[in-house]
Amino acid sequence: IVCGWGRVGTAIARSLQSHDAQVVVVDSSADRLLGVTGPFVAGDATDEDVLRAAGLERARVLITALPEDADNLYVTLTGRSMRPDLFIVSRAASRPAVSKLVQAGANRVVDPQDLRGARMAALAG
Repeated sequence: IVCGWGRVGTAIARSLQSHDAQVVVVDSSADRLLGVTGPFVAGDATDEDVLRAAGLERARVLITALPEDADNLYVTLTGRSMRPDLFIVSRAASRPAVSKLVQAGANRVVDPQDLRGARMAALAG
């Protein structure tokens, strides 16, 4: 399950799909979901019912790729409370959020800005 169909969520989902992974996208904007090629749920990913509709009970991984740290934190907490065994990857938009997301139950936390910077440096090197 990929929560958030912005630039980050889109890149994640497309990468997973290119490796034949089944992906369900969750986003609150019906307009953004028009570009999804596959299953999706229109709704607020912080809502347990929306995560259930996306198939959280049978998901292998939950990825929170929402633009706001608070939303990613809430989805992480919700996912962890619903599925203690679930692997959760969360996006952090700020450094202080990293430790909070781990504390909330994320197995891995990624800062896309750091990744972009490291990739650009590698290309320059």
